[in-house]
Amino acid sequence: MTATVAELKRAWRAVEAGLFSDPSTASDRRTADGQTVRWSPPRGERVLPVVGAHGFSGASVLSLALATVAAPARVVECVPLGRCGLVAAPTAELGDYDGLWTRGLRDDVLVERVTGDLRDCDGVPRLSVTDRISGLTVLDVGWDAREVLASDCWLAAALTGAATVVVAATATVAGLRRLETTLGELDRPDASRVVLLGPPRRRWPRGLAATLGPLTRAAERCGWVLSVPLVASLRVGGVDSRPLPADLLTAAEVVLASTRRADSADEREED
Repeated sequence: MTATVAELKRAWRAVEAGLFSDPSTASDRRTADGQTVRWSPPRGERVLPVVGAHGFSGASVLSLALATVAAPARVVECVPLGRCGLVAAPTAELGDYDGLWTRGLRDDVLVERVTGDLRDCDGVPRLSVTDRISGLTVLDVGWDAREVLASDCWLAAALTGAATVVVAATATVAGLRRLETTLGELDRPDASRVVLLGPPRRRWPRGLAATLGPLTRAAERCGWVLSVPLVASLRVGGVDSRPLPADLLTAAEVVLASTRRADSADEREED
């Protein structure tokens, strides 16, 4: 049987990523002697995890916006289908891939979501090897940070190993409290970038700033607390195939620029 060009490209990307066997439903692959082989991104592909500090934090919309301004890129939803916020986002469905992921395309952004059901984050399958050009993979983590970090899945390694982690929360009393808790759970003060969904700080209601915890205040002093506008239409109807609002994409550009500076600094330290 003759392989297609797309199949050959996927095979080569698999070699580059160190995946030499067929994908399985396990998060990581094990060798014959029981050693765990962790997933790692292909050469030249940056991974940016986005963690929601609480439910309805805007993490999924932010993930899509970041991938959109970084295109060609991909965004991966790591939660069960019933919890996915980007089901209607693709403009074209590409179908099942390897029995593990369902793919859709939105301009130059590949949208991937888990095909089967998930009981916990340990069941999130290893990421697919994409046959499309992608300089950035945005992980819409979807699970509580404490739950992920307590597991032995590849998502935990992504949170602890990525040069930058974006933490999303709403600019509300409850949102800021959960944000502080999540920053403490991640325990990566130099790598965390905070994105608050809502009005800029100067337009906050009286007394809201008093809710900021010490970790959030420390990030703010470094210029790592950024605002993304609240888009009423998205809050009501969710994301669909229509273009994202321009002001949301502009804010995502600022967030992405902040993560790129952090990644560049991390690469200089490694050199």
